[in-house]
Order: sequence, then C-alpha cells, then structure tokens
Amino acid sequence: MKRPDAADRIVLSLNVGSSSVKFSIHRSQSGALQEIGSGTVDRQHGKGTVSFNYADSSKPNVHERPIPGSVSTALQDLADAEGRIIGIGHRLVHGGLSICDHLRLSDQVMATLARAVPFAPLHLPPALKLIEECFNTFSDIPQVGCFDTAFHKALPPVAATLPLPRTIRDLGVRRFGFHGLSCESVVEQLKQMAARRLVVAHLGGGSSITAIADGHSVDTSMGLTPMGGIMMSHRPGDLDPGIVFYLLREKHYDADTLEDLLEHQAGISGVSPAHADMRDLQSAARRAEADATLALDMFVRSVARQIAGMCVALGGLDLLVFTGGVGENAIAVRERVIEQLAPVLGQPSVMVLPSRENERIAFHTARLMQA
Repeated sequence: MKRPDAADRIVLSLNVGSSSVKFSIHRSQSGALQEIGSGTVDRQHGKGTVSFNYADSSKPNVHERPIPGSVSTALQDLADAEGRIIGIGHRLVHGGLSICDHLRLSDQVMATLARAVPFAPLHLPPALKLIEECFNTFSDIPQVGCFDTAFHKALPPVAATLPLPRTIRDLGVRRFGFHGLSCESVVEQLKQMAARRLVVAHLGGGSSITAIADGHSVDTSMGLTPMGGIMMSHRPGDLDPGIVFYLLREKHYDADTLEDLLEHQAGISGVSPAHADMRDLQSAARRAEADATLALDMFVRSVARQIAGMCVALGGLDLLVFTGGVGENAIAVRERVIEQLAPVLGQPSVMVLPSRENERIAFHTARLMQA
C-alpha cells in the first residue's frame, strides 16, 4: 500500500444520527476535493463497529470492524492512514436563533449551540457530544460546523416570516428550513442543467420539501424547528396548535410529555405504531393492514400537497428531484406522489439523486481552512 505523503491534506466529514455516524474522508489538493471513501459507525446495542468503503475499488473495504475505544479514535485511525487531517466538518441541524452560517467551532460557538438544543432536541445533543469528543482526540485540528439552516438563510420575507407579533419575531423567531446540505448537494449535481425552478423532496425519517429558484431557496416546508411541514416517521409535520392547548388544559400534559409525543410518537408511528420504517410500512400496506394503509396514504398525500404548494412559490416547475433514503429507494412511494400531482402538474420532469451531504461538509470545511 502506498504510504501517505506528509503533504496529503485530509478533510473528515461527520454526520451524526441517533444511533450511527455517517462519515467520509476527502483529500484536498489545490482547491479540489477527491473522495477517498465513506463509511458508517454503528453504535447500536452498546457495541461500536465501523464500516468503510473506498472509492478506489482496488482497496479492501472495512466491514463492521469492532471499535475498542471511542468513535473519534476509530475515525482517526482511518484518516491518518491517508494523510494529514487539516479539518473536521460536522453536520449541525440547527444553530439556534443567531447562527445561520458555516463557521469554525470554538468554546463560544459551542456555548451558543448548547442553548440551541431545544430547537432540535433529537439532533443536536449527539452531534455536540461527538464534537466535544473530537476536540479531545484532535486537539490541534480545527473543527467546522456546517448548518442545514445555512442554505435557507436568505429566504424571502414572504417565506421566512412567521405570522406572529413583531415582539416575538424580533427575538429571531422565523422559518429556518432544514436539509439544507442535501438541497445544496442537489443544486451542485444539477449545475450543468438549466432547471431554473426546482423542487427538492428530501424524504427519509425526517422529510422536507424545498422550492429552489436559480439555485436559491425561496420556500421550504419546515419552520422554526425540524418538526413542521410534511408527515414524518415520528414527527407530525404541520399540526393545528389547538391540539396542543387541548392536551395542556384538558389532559394536563406538561412540556416534556408534549415534546416526547411530537418528537417520538407522532407521524407515521402515531398512525401505524409498528411501522415507522418505510420498508415495514409498505410491506404492511401490501398485506392490507388498515393502519399501515392509512399511514402510507397520509404520507403520500402530505408530500404531494407540499410539492404542489412549492410550485405556487416558484410560479411553475422545471424539475422535481427526490432524494434522501425514502426518496431514493421507495419507488412505489415516488410513483404514488407523482400520480397524485398529475391533475395539477401533468407529467413533471423527475429525477432521483443521492443526498451528498458529506461532500458539501467537506467542501465548506476545506473552504474555511483556506480562508
């Protein structure tokens, strides 16, 4: 195996989920990025394993190698074999009311992010925990936060403004939008096409629909938090606020109980509790299980309705792109969404593209290192 040259500059991209970490390693040379490979750290059941697939097919891949120590140490071993790590980029869902730009992480920024946890309680705690771990393992290497909200920071007022009193809006409460790194990766993949009016349907455990005009976000389904918009695996999407007041007053729910309900027990899992995973849901629907059939019908309707609404924001549609785990792999779901859109949009141009979030994390990390 070729020994890595000391001049090989390596960027490590980390994308934290609830039970796993998706990551990639890129080589940065003369302002260009070359993917070395990508992998996953699985942390379920108290045992950690790492898998890694090299872009160079001549190299043997790593398959579920046990991790004896920390996640960051396992990543360090893989990256150090390729060169000198110059920066580590982290996907962060929310920066709170004040951070909407990709930036170098510091103690001050970390304190601000800790205060932002209530805006994304599922996503931020494990991400911040891994960042702290990386600060300990890679003490002399810069860390970069790459925010899903950054792509949507310039939403026009008609989309960004929430219908609330100015005293609340002046606090920074607005529509932030999410899955921004995914949307940006789609725009990058389409940069040679003349699709001026684009709708991106990022469908997965969390899902959102975004309207993009000339490469810029002009409207999106999620709002202040990743809880709104279309129906998701465990989150309800848009919901009548009166339901919250009913549960508070009549059923004496407290804030923690409400948060658990709306983050973990709603959405698809609320309608069909055993089938939050889309593959399980489709199988159960094919068996004509009533709850699963209803949940799938509701999800498809929710997605189609939001896509149609984004076409209003764009004044038409040149291209509809499906991405994310469900968007890329659930063919029958895509077909049903397109079928429901037909009376409104006819036969829209449709593409399925991968969500290359880690590539964009590497890009922004390398850019900030150069700056």
